[in-house]
Amino acid sequence: MNGFEKRKQLKMKQIEDAAFFLFTKYGAQKVNIQDIAKKANVSQVTIYNYFGSKDDLLYTVFKNFMDRKMDQFIQLKNSSLDFKAKIETLIQSKLEDTETFCPEFIQEVLTQKGPIAELFQTYTERSVPLIHELLEEGKEKGYVSTELSLETLMFFLNSILSNFRMNKGMFSNEETKRQFIKETHHFIFYGLVGKQ
Repeated sequence: MNGFEKRKQLKMKQIEDAAFFLFTKYGAQKVNIQDIAKKANVSQVTIYNYFGSKDDLLYTVFKNFMDRKMDQFIQLKNSSLDFKAKIETLIQSKLEDTETFCPEFIQEVLTQKGPIAELFQTYTERSVPLIHELLEEGKEKGYVSTELSLETLMFFLNSILSNFRMNKGMFSNEETKRQFIKETHHFIFYGLVGKQ
């Protein structure tokens, strides 16, 4: 890669990082190209040259984020960690995502039509079989009751994870968050009665 190409890649990364920060903090609707250019320390023309439009930049930023999350999940699923540790790591990751995204951004992504909606659907279709495999692993290793169907387990997990988004900001500090992860983990494996 020559010097020009390196500089171009560096500028594109600056723009993507600035856009990700602003989109996730304020929502895509409230952010304009001028805001992104200022944060990235580049001209508006540079952004248009590299990405075409704000919508194209949003798509790129969201796709890159989803690619990273998918890679992380595949690595976690295939790791040597035991099933409980995998679930705890998954919960922690979802909490961190929730803290990263403002409610407006989440709402925009979930209600988008067109390329973003199709992208979101693609990742959902790719992730569901992987989650099923993880839950089947839990059943095989004796962590998950064989009496529970995958549909019920998915409903339960989705309920927990979607409620993270609705209760964003519920943690006053890192200690409260750690305690919540610990208690959620306990609840998933031992229910309301507790360990028997």
